[in-house]
Amino acid sequence: MNYSEWKQEYLERFLFLTKQYLCLENYSDDFSSDIANELLEYGCFNENLGFWRDISPKAVANGSFALWLKIYFRV
Repeated sequence: MNYSEWKQEYLERFLFLTKQYLCLENYSDDFSSDIANELLEYGCFNENLGFWRDISPKAVANGSFALWLKIYFRV
């Protein structure tokens, strides 16, 4: 799997998770994707560093989503 495929799986999982929470159901996919991309950068999961090779996109999306809930919504 290359980085583009990995990132696409990550974004799909992150969007899936946002749609599971009632308080987030009105957020647009574009807004959620922007947040997901910011969290990827925050976690240093970019193509150049290579960390993405060592962990599944699902695991990173789950962690990013949990972090987002904790930071923005104090959940």
